Amino acid sequence: MAPASGTSVSFDDALCKYVGEFGLQQKKIMVSVSVIWIPNALCILLMVFANKDPIKARWWRCMNEDAECLRVHGSEDPAAAGFCSLSEDSWAWTASNKSIISQFNLICSNAWLAQLVNSIFFLGYLIGS
Repeated sequence: MAPASGTSVSFDDALCKYVGEFGLQQKKIMVSVSVIWIPNALCILLMVFANKDPIKARWWRCMNEDAECLRVHGSEDPAAAGFCSLSEDSWAWTASNKSIISQFNLICSNAWLAQLVNSIFFLGYLIGS
């Protein structure tokens, strides 16, 4: 039924009249477009769950029988026990390829670089969105 002269048609009424109701085809399109976002969400969540601390995970070992290194390695929290005060000659990575932090030695004074990478990623994500 056409509106009377001088009255306006709402946007919803125009959509229902000319496009139709939300049907099966629209549901298929909505599901297919929504599924595309799953890999994107996994990429973002990967940064949270794959960023394991290699010091707490003990992916390092003492190189010699240094008592201080062995004490730190045996403690419950090596970072709090003074891992950063150990000399770089007294320990070595056992699994340097398991984490980007251990691979690029982003520990102690360089730990802020790992957070910088996350910040840059999300800044690019913001700009790209």
